[in-house]
Amino acid sequence: MSIPDALWRRVAALALPAALALACAAPARAPEAPRVSAQAVPTLWSATGLAPGTGSLHLLGSVHLRTPSRLELGPRVDRYFGRADELVVEVDLSGLTSEELARLTQRYGVVAPPESLRSLVSDDTWAHLTTYLEQHRQPLAPFQALAPWLVAVEIGGMELASLGFDPELGVDKMFEERAASTGKPIVGLETLDDQLALLSGLSPEVQELMLRDVLVRTQEFREEVQDMVGAWEHGDDARLQELVFRSLDEEPGLVDYYERVVFERNRRMADRLAAMARDGKERFVVVGAAHVLGDRGLPRLLAARGFEVTEER
Repeated sequence: MSIPDALWRRVAALALPAALALACAAPARAPEAPRVSAQAVPTLWSATGLAPGTGSLHLLGSVHLRTPSRLELGPRVDRYFGRADELVVEVDLSGLTSEELARLTQRYGVVAPPESLRSLVSDDTWAHLTTYLEQHRQPLAPFQALAPWLVAVEIGGMELASLGFDPELGVDKMFEERAASTGKPIVGLETLDDQLALLSGLSPEVQELMLRDVLVRTQEFREEVQDMVGAWEHGDDARLQELVFRSLDEEPGLVDYYERVVFERNRRMADRLAAMARDGKERFVVVGAAHVLGDRGLPRLLAARGFEVTEER
């Protein structure tokens, strides 16, 4: 049994920068391809507070991984970003040290003896893992003490790298670099601690499904990710919504997964953004595209919190 349509990887790529940050540590890394220019027209939302003195939010849904190409988003995005007082992202990883990452990985991703990865997964999943690592000439020992969710992330990172995708080239990263170069403040809506706690808090059954999924569906990964990134680049939110939420329609048992990874976080983000806007500042907000989609996405939630929300084209 696997999560339908590689659920966790589709959702993570649009909603979980922390997972993809960990994936950067995966041992495999594809050679950088020649940099060519890519023009994208993703959907941009503006949310203006209706209460006196409330600021405005310019909201861009992003993909947290890309191939090595120069990304052009056009003058409207540059204009809103340029005049914003702050950049807001899901997680500000700019000050993260290797020591802090190691501490958080130990806290959330390492299992305590006498448990081990082997004791937490089925014989079938274990057989798939050992075969995969042998085929990719990777040692088994470093994975023995890791939780299934973290092994899934690490192997997913290896697959992403082999396809030329790199979390370091994500859209959020691009704007963080722009902000840093101009002295624009960067604010995170969540912490890395928050996101790793979320992943480690998934049920053992879902964690094993994540791992099994990445092991048995690697051949489908290329088409899946390219479809997702292409839909984002063309501003095709209907297609993105289909890709991200199709599994929710097909498998009701995954309701809790979506609630934790997407919908609960949307509510917290909307509350935080509404509170931040009370100071009257103008902010440019970059979050994973999964968070701006549908009736439970940030644009709808901000409208319910007293903002006039418009789609900028």
